[in-house]
Amino acid sequence: MVSVVASRHALGRYAWLVLSPLPMSSTSRTSPSEYEKVNAGYVSWASNCTFLFTCDASGSATLGNIQMVQLLPLFKSPYQRTSQILCGLSMFPYVVLDEEGTKAVFTSYRDGRSVLDLIDVKTAVKQEIESPYVVVENMRAVSLSVHQFAFVGQEIDEGQRVVRCNISDLDTSSPSTSFTTWRPNSNIGQFDSCLASAPQGMYHPKTTSSMSCISILITTSIPGQVLTERSLPVVSAHGGPTGFRLKMVNPIFHILWVRMARRQLRR
Repeated sequence: MVSVVASRHALGRYAWLVLSPLPMSSTSRTSPSEYEKVNAGYVSWASNCTFLFTCDASGSATLGNIQMVQLLPLFKSPYQRTSQILCGLSMFPYVVLDEEGTKAVFTSYRDGRSVLDLIDVKTAVKQEIESPYVVVENMRAVSLSVHQFAFVGQEIDEGQRVVRCNISDLDTSSPSTSFTTWRPNSNIGQFDSCLASAPQGMYHPKTTSSMSCISILITTSIPGQVLTERSLPVVSAHGGPTGFRLKMVNPIFHILWVRMARRQLRR
């Protein structure tokens, strides 16, 4: 017998199947989320009886797990297959660290930067891993026996690099972590560190008005340079149902808005 785990995007645009030779039983179990109201994805096996997945029931994507005697689809009715899988396999946000499947590292966003958390799969206890990388993507296991994984990381004033992370003393209260750069990006040029600063979070209270508009004015100064126009800030919004939507500032609209604001100030 073959058990099947199936995950579908809430809008029906993505589908993903995972197969495993886990014996079936007569006990029915479903995911703890409501059908078509919560997204679940990135399914993988932590052990022979536990699989991990991400779920945004809390408003932001978090890591979940189910201890199983049977696997059932995460939706209640048949679905039509599509040619595109959930958000692309290269964006995998977590990695299992040990052969027993009891420890995992999950990456999430906080205050405009990536954060790494060491998670106990059984107890759900998490411990933040100090990391210099403000962007962490494409996580992959390297060695379960020595608890190594790799990812594409980016520091504040550096470009993307392939990084290996080694975690020792995994079963202690104070595990040791080290990072090693495997291959620097050959396209990285000289970048003055004074042009970048550490990301800082900004929270705006939820509003019930559909016509609300939030304006953010950031004054920028570069040593030795005089700016003729306001430079474009990089603003990243994350969490909730718009977590994967692209946020962009239209340069033409930005320049016209700045010039109009200056005219108003001169008056």
